[in-house]
Amino acid sequence: MLTSHKDGTSPSFQLNGTGTEMSDQVQDLIARKNFPKAIEALRGLAQSKPHDRRLRLQLADVYVMAGREREAIPVLMTLADQEASDGFAA
Repeated sequence: MLTSHKDGTSPSFQLNGTGTEMSDQVQDLIARKNFPKAIEALRGLAQSKPHDRRLRLQLADVYVMAGREREAIPVLMTLADQEASDGFAA
Protein backbone atom coordinates (compact mmCIF):
# COMPACT_ATOMS: atom_id res chain seq x y z
CA MET A 1 0.00 0.00 0.00
CA LEU A 2 1.17 3.51 -0.75
CA THR A 3 1.50 5.59 2.41
CA SER A 4 2.38 9.21 3.00
CA HIS A 5 4.19 10.79 5.94
CA LYS A 6 2.18 13.21 8.05
CA ASP A 7 4.97 15.21 9.68
CA GLY A 8 4.21 18.50 7.95
CA THR A 9 7.00 18.16 5.41
CA SER A 10 6.52 17.77 1.72
CA PRO A 11 4.84 14.48 0.87
CA SER A 12 7.08 11.47 0.71
CA PHE A 13 5.79 8.12 -0.37
CA GLN A 14 6.81 4.61 0.54
CA LEU A 15 5.69 1.40 -1.03
CA ASN A 16 4.92 -1.43 1.32
CA GLY A 17 4.96 -5.09 0.47
CA THR A 18 6.97 -7.58 -1.53
CA GLY A 19 8.78 -6.74 -4.74
CA THR A 20 5.82 -7.90 -6.80
CA GLU A 21 3.35 -5.89 -4.72
CA MET A 22 5.55 -2.79 -4.99
CA SER A 23 5.78 -3.22 -8.75
CA ASP A 24 1.99 -3.55 -8.93
CA GLN A 25 1.58 -0.36 -6.89
CA VAL A 26 3.94 1.55 -9.17
CA GLN A 27 2.12 0.20 -12.23
CA ASP A 28 -1.17 1.37 -10.72
CA LEU A 29 0.23 4.88 -10.21
CA ILE A 30 1.43 4.92 -13.82
CA ALA A 31 -1.90 3.64 -15.11
CA ARG A 32 -3.67 6.43 -13.22
CA LYS A 33 -1.16 8.89 -14.75
CA ASN A 34 -0.04 9.86 -11.27
CA PHE A 35 3.48 10.39 -12.55
CA PRO A 36 4.83 12.51 -9.66
CA LYS A 37 4.05 9.79 -7.13
CA ALA A 38 5.28 7.05 -9.49
CA ILE A 39 8.56 8.94 -9.97
CA GLU A 40 9.00 9.42 -6.25
CA ALA A 41 8.29 5.75 -5.58
CA LEU A 42 10.64 4.59 -8.33
CA ARG A 43 13.40 6.91 -7.13
CA GLY A 44 13.10 5.41 -3.65
CA LEU A 45 13.12 1.88 -5.01
CA ALA A 46 16.10 2.64 -7.25
CA GLN A 47 18.01 4.06 -4.28
CA SER A 48 17.26 1.00 -2.18
CA LYS A 49 18.23 -1.33 -5.05
CA PRO A 50 21.08 0.51 -6.82
CA HIS A 51 22.02 -2.48 -8.99
CA ASP A 52 18.50 -3.00 -10.36
CA ARG A 53 18.77 -1.48 -13.82
CA ARG A 54 15.18 -2.37 -14.61
CA LEU A 55 13.96 0.08 -11.97
CA ARG A 56 16.09 2.89 -13.35
CA LEU A 57 14.93 2.21 -16.89
CA GLN A 58 11.33 2.34 -15.67
CA LEU A 59 12.11 5.60 -13.86
CA ALA A 60 13.44 7.09 -17.11
CA ASP A 61 10.32 5.91 -18.93
CA VAL A 62 8.05 7.58 -16.38
CA TYR A 63 10.07 10.81 -16.59
CA VAL A 64 9.37 10.81 -20.34
CA MET A 65 5.67 10.03 -19.83
CA ALA A 66 5.49 12.94 -17.40
CA GLY A 67 7.05 15.30 -19.95
CA ARG A 68 10.26 15.52 -17.90
CA GLU A 69 12.60 14.25 -20.61
CA ARG A 70 15.59 16.24 -19.33
CA GLU A 71 15.47 14.34 -16.06
CA ALA A 72 15.45 11.04 -17.95
CA ILE A 73 18.70 11.81 -19.78
CA PRO A 74 21.15 11.34 -16.87
CA VAL A 75 19.34 8.17 -15.82
CA LEU A 76 19.65 6.75 -19.34
CA MET A 77 23.26 7.89 -19.71
CA THR A 78 24.20 6.12 -16.49
CA LEU A 79 22.47 2.96 -17.70
CA ALA A 80 24.27 3.15 -21.05
CA ASP A 81 27.62 3.60 -19.30
CA GLN A 82 26.95 0.59 -17.10
CA GLU A 83 25.95 -1.55 -20.06
CA ALA A 84 29.10 -0.47 -21.93
CA SER A 85 31.30 -1.29 -18.93
CA ASP A 86 29.72 -4.75 -18.87
CA GLY A 87 30.76 -5.26 -22.48
CA PHE A 88 27.46 -4.47 -24.18
CA ALA A 89 27.17 -1.97 -27.01
CA ALA A 90 25.43 1.12 -25.76
